[in-house]
Amino acid sequence: HALIPDRPSDAEAGVHMAERSPDIAQIRPRRGGEPGLRRLMQAEFGLDLPDPGRTTSEGALTILSLGPHNWLVLDRHGRPGGLAVSLGHAAGETASVVDLSSAFGVLRLSGAKARLALSKGCRLDLHPRLFEKGQLACTLMAQIPVVLHQVSDEPAYDLLAPSSLAQAFAEFVVESAAEYGLRLD
Repeated sequence: HALIPDRPSDAEAGVHMAERSPDIAQIRPRRGGEPGLRRLMQAEFGLDLPDPGRTTSEGALTILSLGPHNWLVLDRHGRPGGLAVSLGHAAGETASVVDLSSAFGVLRLSGAKARLALSKGCRLDLHPRLFEKGQLACTLMAQIPVVLHQVSDEPAYDLLAPSSLAQAFAEFVVESAAEYGLRLD
């Protein structure tokens, strides 16, 4: 656990935290290439490009829509850089692909009290009526830009912070979750 500070785990914890290391690539269509990119992603990977603020998943792949014409693709089992190569070959001239596997530190926060722990530093209303599985938002938490993705109704969240700030962000999350009991997975 390179990001997660050393501390004892609480067996009865309301919050569970784990470091993740997916392969990450950004894909953006070139001018006029979005229809072709959509067809290609469906044919090659079985995935639709989601609308802004939404996600889609198939197998080990997840696509996060950061905004119009801007997607992050995460491969839960991929080696750093491999996803960008695969996407680049498949996309050809329809899109630009950038390897971002070293650009983010990724934490998974889950458990009955995860939402409460996040609300201490999140400017968004994470109530289940407003923010649910499959949604994401780019926001500031502890003055750090974060991609917040709700991955399940448990709730469980993936938090992507810039690598240069990931350690400070992990320390913030640990402190925010401390009162609820924290288990490091």
